[in-house]
Amino acid sequence: MLYKIATFLTPKLRHLRMIDANERQQVTEAVKELTEEMGFHFETGENAEPPPPKKVTFRDFEEWEDVGAMGAYLQSLDSEIEDYLKVKLDGSESHQPNDILMWWKKHCYEFPTLAKLARHVLCIPGSSAPSERAFSICGRILEERRSMLKPSTVNNLLFLHGCSKNPVA
Repeated sequence: MLYKIATFLTPKLRHLRMIDANERQQVTEAVKELTEEMGFHFETGENAEPPPPKKVTFRDFEEWEDVGAMGAYLQSLDSEIEDYLKVKLDGSESHQPNDILMWWKKHCYEFPTLAKLARHVLCIPGSSAPSERAFSICGRILEERRSMLKPSTVNNLLFLHGCSKNPVA
């Protein structure tokens, strides 16, 4: 289901035309459940501002109070999803190749909850190649004859190897 949510969060593919209407409804329900699980409760609307810092409270039963607040949140999330589905991509956005996270950054005040979810879901790497590459490099550093290296020395060698591959401009 996560790949369907990621497809939904891709602006060009958000209408999910490749699946039937029942599955589309399941995806929007999964988006709502995931945002509720993750605690992405933000004010929606075009004039939405970042939330103010929360005060620390020490109330034991706070999660059970204000039952209507969750209903209002779900209603605002529904309207945010509807607005997202209705938004028209301008010419430059519809021809941009693959920079989805930049699109969400640009529209984060318009769709704050979905933008937060997009940052969370779309940052998952598509493959495990980078982590496998790091383990491979570590294996080459820690050979049989180098087994006495301190962990800090290994960290420094890995850091220097990474810097040599990706020099800062």
